[in-house]
Amino acid sequence: MIRSSKHYLNSCNSGKKKILANFLKDYRQAVQSYIDYIWDNQFTNQHGEICWDINSDKLYLPTYLNYKIISHERLSARALSAALEQAIGIVKGRTAIRNKTLYIIKKRLEQSQTIDYWHKKLEKNKLTKPIVGTNLQAELSQKQIEVRDESGHFDIFIKLYSTGYEIIKLPVSHTKCDRKWINYKGKRLAGVLLTDNCIQLRYDIPETVKQTGKTVGADTGYKTVLTLSSGQITPETDNHGHSLESICSTLARKKKGSKAFKKAQDHRLNFVNWSINQLNWNDIGQVNLEHIYDMKRGKRTSRKMSAWCNPLIHNKIIRTLEEVGVQLNLQSSPYRSRRCSGCGVVREKNRKGKLYKCNKCNLEIDADLNAALNHEIELPEIKFNSRWFLSELSCFYWKPDGLYDEAGQELRVPATNKR
Repeated sequence: MIRSSKHYLNSCNSGKKKILANFLKDYRQAVQSYIDYIWDNQFTNQHGEICWDINSDKLYLPTYLNYKIISHERLSARALSAALEQAIGIVKGRTAIRNKTLYIIKKRLEQSQTIDYWHKKLEKNKLTKPIVGTNLQAELSQKQIEVRDESGHFDIFIKLYSTGYEIIKLPVSHTKCDRKWINYKGKRLAGVLLTDNCIQLRYDIPETVKQTGKTVGADTGYKTVLTLSSGQITPETDNHGHSLESICSTLARKKKGSKAFKKAQDHRLNFVNWSINQLNWNDIGQVNLEHIYDMKRGKRTSRKMSAWCNPLIHNKIIRTLEEVGVQLNLQSSPYRSRRCSGCGVVREKNRKGKLYKCNKCNLEIDADLNAALNHEIELPEIKFNSRWFLSELSCFYWKPDGLYDEAGQELRVPATNKR
């Protein structure tokens, strides 16, 4: 797995910062020039066939192009080669979704299937040329960068050379993040990401998987970020009294795109990362986590609720489990939050906010903990095509050996006539 650490270049003098700023300005212009050239021209493959043409939806860009397709007065050949490689990556990223949609349409036509939905998706996702901004990170390899460990005041000196400008050495000190990856026996990679005021080092961390440990269920939430079936929960507030709910309320009041909105987004991310870091994973071998996707698609939600971003929590959990060697098992989430972890009855009205109160066995428990306990055990999967039948029932029993009605009879989905 690849991890990174960010280092601010506060220790550089004004002369080095000026050279770095001039180089990055020219580098970004070169990247934009390559993007413009690629976007406006055609390319052929080794058989002489046109494989790249935006106007005719031929989106297979060759991996290797000649950096001499544009000329630059100042940048060196190595810097232009790096700029071209980054421009190709940007263009491929912009066209990936449309290219995949075109492939699906082609396969469906071969199988005589309908393509109306995919044509609408194709018309909706029209291609626009990428525009490089002033915040583009220059991705440099060992052809322009030399990272050297030191034993003096600074831990690392990063030598920037073969750029067309003067050779400069950027002093960097180890951070808490660096020491963490070094303790994990991570190998520092040669490439870096460079901006005007910071540099990112990358580490290759060897993946390890625990062979022992208990299995726990996990449930994410709006008020409590993460709840484990073992009883561990993330703190609801930090040392300054902020909670995820209060941060989302602040985010909902800010104008999208403003500096205050970006600041609130960073605050939300920091709180999620901090809260999950408080959990202890030592005796845990596997985590069963709810797999949530398309949660807000087609639904109207308040701005406060839309500020809650479950993918942030999911991504942090996945990264953390990779680092500590805990296995992750993603499970389907429908009906698990409605199921009673005591008797197995599934009833929507049993859950009210943070409280789950069962009307059958009178169990009263935190709703997130109840859902986590349901994720801990193995339950038979409820097929998507049977949910319409279960939704018409007031309640049913979902047990490890099957589905049952209130009378204890096994539930069977009635057969339907195919149209």
